[in-house]
Amino acid sequence: MDYKYIHQLLERYWKCETTIEEEQILRTFFSQGEVPVELLPYRSLFVYEKEQHDLQLGVDFDERVMAEINKTTVKARKVSFASSMKPFYKAVAVVAVFLTLGIAAEKAIDKNNAENDYSSVVDKAGYARQSHIVNEEPSSLMMVSEGLNKTIDGDSVTSVNVEKNGVKE
Repeated sequence: MDYKYIHQLLERYWKCETTIEEEQILRTFFSQGEVPVELLPYRSLFVYEKEQHDLQLGVDFDERVMAEINKTTVKARKVSFASSMKPFYKAVAVVAVFLTLGIAAEKAIDKNNAENDYSSVVDKAGYARQSHIVNEEPSSLMMVSEGLNKTIDGDSVTSVNVEKNGVKE
């Protein structure tokens, strides 16, 4: 048997040029029990609608759906404002701890630098601070006078060596 007309309809179908009647002819042809082997790959495309139309839901479908709906109940909880803000409070606490540690570390570093750096004695206007001069001057003068007294008493090298060993000559 020659299926030339069916091949022509298929070509027009793939180009979207068929009419509704021609598509119905293709559906009817592929719904038959005997379809040539070379056209079998196209059969499922044209009989799909009819096969799916024949499918029905089971008798117990509604009962199963209702059982699932009734089984899954969601209970809502009332959440207080304080408990909803806990994550925010924790974040604030972490930030506060890091800021405190950072500031403490910065102060410790600045304190070490300030003790060794005498440029901090001079203020922005270029004047020496009187409080530093008053606090540092007597101790500096005492160190100078003690050094002078040691050199006068004897040789500075021997007096330093004597003091190191703890023996006074």
